[in-house]
This record gives sequence, C-alpha cells and structure tokens, in this order.
Amino acid sequence: MKIGEQDINKVFVVECLRENDLSTGTKIKEHILTQEPNADVRYLNCIAKSYFLQHLNEILNAATSDDGFLLFIEVHGSVAGIELGGELVPWAELTTMLQAINERLHMGLVVVFSCCFGVHFYRQTSILGRSPYYVMFGVDNSIYADRLLKMNQALVDGFYCNDSLMEVETRANTQLNIHDINLTHLEAGALLVGAFTNYFTKQLAIDPLLNRFEETYQVYRRLTPENAMTHSQYKKHYFDFIFKRETLMNGFNDIRDKFLMTDLDGTLYERFHVDFDEVYSRLNVEARIKQVYGEIFAIQSI
Repeated sequence: MKIGEQDINKVFVVECLRENDLSTGTKIKEHILTQEPNADVRYLNCIAKSYFLQHLNEILNAATSDDGFLLFIEVHGSVAGIELGGELVPWAELTTMLQAINERLHMGLVVVFSCCFGVHFYRQTSILGRSPYYVMFGVDNSIYADRLLKMNQALVDGFYCNDSLMEVETRANTQLNIHDINLTHLEAGALLVGAFTNYFTKQLAIDPLLNRFEETYQVYRRLTPENAMTHSQYKKHYFDFIFKRETLMNGFNDIRDKFLMTDLDGTLYERFHVDFDEVYSRLNVEARIKQVYGEIFAIQSI
C-alpha cells in the first residue's frame, strides 16, 4: 500500500468505543485484509485512556525510520478532542504522542481520525515543532458510524488503487454523499505553507513588533552600558536585520527543516518541494515589509 509518497508496511487500528457501538475498527481491518490478505494489520482495542496511551506507546516502540505506518483512530470525537472511556483527551495532548511516533518514522505516519470532528486536529498543530503526521484525514462534523465506516473503506480502496491524495479525498466524499459533512486531507508540506502564511502575517503586526523591539533594546542597554547606540539608531539596526531576506530565509528554513524533518532525512526534500523563494514570492513579502517598515518609522517621527 502506498499513500501519497509514503510506502505503508504496517497498519494499526486503535479502537475505543462504547459497549453497544458498531465496531468500525474490526470492520476496517477486515476490509484491508480483503484487499491484501498478507497485510500486517494489528487491531488494538481499549476501554480507557490509560490503555489507549499504552497502545500508542507500543506503536512508538515498533517504529523505525524504515517503516511507514497507517493509523486508524476509532473513537468518539468532538471539537475539543477525542473521548476515551468517558475521558477527554485534548487534541494538543494527542499531538505530542503522534509527534513522537512520526519523528521515529522520519515522517512516515498517516493518520485517519475515524471520529466526529477529526479534522479539528490540524487546527492546533504548531509549525514550530515536529509535524505529527505526513498526512491526516478527518471529517468536519458529527457523523454516524455506518457512514464513517463506508468512508474509511473508500479511503482504503483509494490507497490500494494508488490514487493521489486529492483523488482519495474525492472518492471518500463521493461515498459519504452528505452535503454538510466533508472529509479533508492535510499533507504536512501544504500545512506548513498555509500555517507559515498565518504565522508570518501575525509576526508583522505592528504592536507586537514594537513590543519585541523594546524588550530587545532594554536587554541590549543592560549588556552595553557604554558607547551604546541610541534608541533610534538601534531601532533602525534591529528592523533592518530582522527584515533582511537572509534573516527571513534562515528563519523559514529552520522552521521547515524541523517541522518536515528534513534535518533528520535529507531525502524528504524531494517529497515536499517547499522552497523559501516560492513562499517569499507567493506572500509578496517585500511589499508587506516595505509597508510595515514605513508604518514603524512613521510612528517614530510623530
């Protein structure tokens, strides 16, 4: 099985449902084995958060940089996180666990959030750490178990047909055929570019920029009691430096290399094709900086 650019050699189905729920986990395991009778599929059932965490730790211990894992998380979900035996596990807590697994795999983890509101997982993912997945799939609303199972079966069919990620998403949504529920896939490279756009925009907000400058200037004055630059001199020096193309490029590359794990595996550059020059041009960085720079020093002259 291959998903996007990632070969998958092991599948894990972790299920934590209520007593009378449809066991979507066992059904998806059966569907995979129908497609590939010799597939390495492990079904892990649990009734509480502690067992769920234990199973994720087992998956972590089984991971190597040569592996590719497909993980189905068969649980109840909400906007805030997943429910395990009546306990809420916030998305942020789950992120930490999946980051560890994906890092051990060198970006080899594909996650299917087989639950209500699964797509909300990506919304709290920070690009300042490791990505918790190579690709994730999730829906944006509540969904009945039988529909969820059909969606997951369509995903598996797409994986075995070597469909592109977008084709897989389209296939599953066609199977869902519900106007107010959509399955979405998020790939780590695309997520980085989108999240960096938001991150960069926030970094250019005038008030935070000036606050960071003032904090930095106070530190500078404490460390340089004699022959220090004046406030206006240091301000020009500071903003000239942080807005330099080289400074921005180094900052972006540091974020990219950590998030996409190209610092661990150089071959991942070929997978993601996330280039600073392309992002710099797409965001129209020079024009944005020129505008912000003008506003900052206009404030000084008032």
